Amino acid sequence: MSSKQLGRIFAELDDAISERVGEFTLELHGELVSNPPKGTPVDTGFASVSWTPFIGASPPSTAASSVSAAESAQNAGVAAVASYKITSGQNLWVYDRAPYIAKLNAGSSKQSPQGFVEQAIDTTLSKFRNKPL
Repeated sequence: MSSKQLGRIFAELDDAISERVGEFTLELHGELVSNPPKGTPVDTGFASVSWTPFIGASPPSTAASSVSAAESAQNAGVAAVASYKITSGQNLWVYDRAPYIAKLNAGSSKQSPQGFVEQAIDTTLSKFRNKPL
């Protein structure tokens, strides 16, 4: 096999892995923003809309200032992840900077069970566990 052929194979593999990682991230995001009891509890909507897909070394450390700002960041993150390509130092994240998201995940709302974030991760993993590249 020539180095050119090998290069094409690795490029195809890179594209397939990038696509699958992006799909996984968007599926996880979808699980987290779905309606309770599966997804994030909703009162004002801020915690749910604050789940944001992100590409980079680490996600921003501050929360959005409003529901509309969080929604804009969320929409931009979804669009960026939809065209994700694996590159060095560019990790994929799904984060939520609502100051009370940990309390919600701990079960403070009757809308969603304790550990709904972990359940969303488990559900997403099970959907992708046996999918071929």
